[in-house]
Amino acid sequence: MEAEQLYEEILEERELTWALLGLGQVYYYTDRFTEAEELFEQLIELNENYMPAYDWLAKTTESLGDTKRAQDVLKQATQKSPKAILRQRHLAQVSDKLDDQETCEYAYRQAVENGRFSCYKNSSDYTGLSKAYLNQGKSDRAMTVTKKLSRDFPGDRSAKLLADILECNVYIHDGNTDQANSLIEKSMAVYEKSPELFSCDNAMMLAQSCFKCDNIDLGESLIKHVVRNNHDNSQVIAQAQELFNEAGLEKKGQDLIDSVCNEVVSLNNKGVQLAEQGQFEASIDLFIQAAKAMPENIAINLNAAQSIILNIVKNNGTSDELMRAKHYLERAETLDKENEKLCTLNQTYQNLALKLKR
Repeated sequence: MEAEQLYEEILEERELTWALLGLGQVYYYTDRFTEAEELFEQLIELNENYMPAYDWLAKTTESLGDTKRAQDVLKQATQKSPKAILRQRHLAQVSDKLDDQETCEYAYRQAVENGRFSCYKNSSDYTGLSKAYLNQGKSDRAMTVTKKLSRDFPGDRSAKLLADILECNVYIHDGNTDQANSLIEKSMAVYEKSPELFSCDNAMMLAQSCFKCDNIDLGESLIKHVVRNNHDNSQVIAQAQELFNEAGLEKKGQDLIDSVCNEVVSLNNKGVQLAEQGQFEASIDLFIQAAKAMPENIAINLNAAQSIILNIVKNNGTSDELMRAKHYLERAETLDKENEKLCTLNQTYQNLALKLKR
């Protein structure tokens, strides 16, 4: 690998921290975690205030399966640099895995407070903090998080929806099913009008609340939304199945998930087939409609962009048409910027953009 060789040549001349970090990252991304761990430890010995080394050491030890060690490293790092939002978030996540709810609560609280006026502000930190409070029986504090979320994200419809879902969780925790069902109905009304506001995590959280309140049909409709948007994501599919398992609906969940996955695959294949037959407009229409219903499905978004690009190439399309493709490429990039097909289509898009400018 060229990067590895370059870093090694530099380090032969001089032991530079950035080169050691780079080589460690190469080891990490090539799954040589033990070698990476040794390098990041060496970096910390050389400079105990070099914070990136702590972050990468934590990631590496977690990949090696030592979550407790990762937590210890992150605790040490956050003591030195308490306002680093991403580091606090990572500490909260590993602490949750260890069921150390006290540390999880503290780290998420730091992420929320320090992130209020930062580009790293993220509603997921509020979700994590609310759950940490509930896991410790602190319903009143969990409820304050929902109010804070609405205040800190004014005018954000997705954040308002999330606040309602978190509030619903508090009512369920406290046994107030009437209030919980009222919020479920309110949130589902939003879903019917604007399903695009429901991220995968939010939809699954609300589905879990539906199952707990015996609103099985509503929960199933939300899981269908999740699966349609993530039919080829094994991790998300496993999480969706686990929700059914928790509700005692294992077989029903398996059947529903299999059916939805087959439905999406069939639709995707039909769109691709239409494009291969030269029926570009029909293919484009199919994928655009599918992308409206499945805004987080990367395969659908990429195929929408690809059909538009193929039509431009075959039929001398315009720059206005190319802008339609850009919309779906940008959406796919927010989902997985390292996707190989996305990289290829982006390059084709750039070439076409240059050509159409002439």
